[in-house]
Amino acid sequence: MNERIDFYSEVIIKNTANNSKIRGKKGIIMAISEEAGIIYGYSVRIDGFQYSIIVNEGDVSPTGKKFRREDFFDGSSIGVTPDGELTRVDIKKD
Repeated sequence: MNERIDFYSEVIIKNTANNSKIRGKKGIIMAISEEAGIIYGYSVRIDGFQYSIIVNEGDVSPTGKKFRREDFFDGSSIGVTPDGELTRVDIKKD
C-alpha cells in the first residue's frame, strides 16, 4: 500500500493502469476512496474528459505539484432536502 496522496495534488497515471485511454496522462486528485485507513482509489480530473475518472490506488504517482481547493471551487453552494427540493442557493460572483 502506498502513502495517501493529498486532495488537489497533480498525479500521473501509470502505464500499468487498467484504462489504456488515460495511461501517461496527468490529472488532479479530486476525491479519495478510503475506509478504515485503507485507500482504495482516487477520483482524478483529467483534461479532455467530461467526468473525473476513478483509478486504483496503485495506478497513480504524485508529480509533487499541488493546487488549492480555490483553484477548482469558488465557494458557491446549494441546499436541497432529501426529496430534492431546493432550499438554498448561494452563488459567489467575482
